Amino acid sequence: MLRFRVLVPFEPVIHETLDSRVFTNIPDSDLAGGLRIRGTDDGYIADLELQAVHPGAAKATAVQVVKSFLEVLASWSHGFQIQIGGVWCELVDNAEPVPLRHATPGVVAITASDTSFTENHVQAVVRKASLGPEDAFYRRLDELSKNLRNCLELNYLLVLSTSPPIRWLLAATGMEARALGTTEARQTVKSRLDVDQRRQLRREIRLVLDAVGLDELGERVVGRVLSSTLTATSATRRPLRTCLMTIARNCGAYA
Repeated sequence: MLRFRVLVPFEPVIHETLDSRVFTNIPDSDLAGGLRIRGTDDGYIADLELQAVHPGAAKATAVQVVKSFLEVLASWSHGFQIQIGGVWCELVDNAEPVPLRHATPGVVAITASDTSFTENHVQAVVRKASLGPEDAFYRRLDELSKNLRNCLELNYLLVLSTSPPIRWLLAATGMEARALGTTEARQTVKSRLDVDQRRQLRREIRLVLDAVGLDELGERVVGRVLSSTLTATSATRRPLRTCLMTIARNCGAYA
């Protein structure tokens, strides 16, 4: 295996409307796995040394590593995207890299562009003084279940999107995927009955419907009864519905 140094450029995703322009600035940082982040005039460079059989494999691995970190940033709603065309790779020896200074911990600050008054166009920049929480999360990526990794990817797409309906749909899908990964399958009425009992229940339901003139709804009603869960779901649905509506409002999908 050969050792390569790969530089992966990436840039903040700018969420822009006629009235505003918002993006995130991050500090120079040394992260888990030897990933080094440095700011440039055009964006950022992720610097990583790794082993691979050839430069193409080194680039592919480095891009995946950086993408994983950007998904972590997106979980804090900080959107960045890789500039694939600028990925650069070189063969290196085994010399120890020069130690780099860590960023000083601080707080997130939001500033406005000085040009906002002359052009009536506000620019908000989220300035992060430290990537400590993100780095701690990034170190635990391998411990996460596939379900949570899928949620991270969905959230990453949400952060990159500028369309409110798509953002709401991705958020709702992510919450559903998260819920399905943490809850067990509910037992239904059908699972509690054997074949003869299901037939008996089906006949008796049809008799009741025939008596009130709703015989044409027989199959639908029977299907609904047999698929009903044996535990109450309203208590769990109410918070989920509230969360989805909150997300919808935050994403601008509804007024």
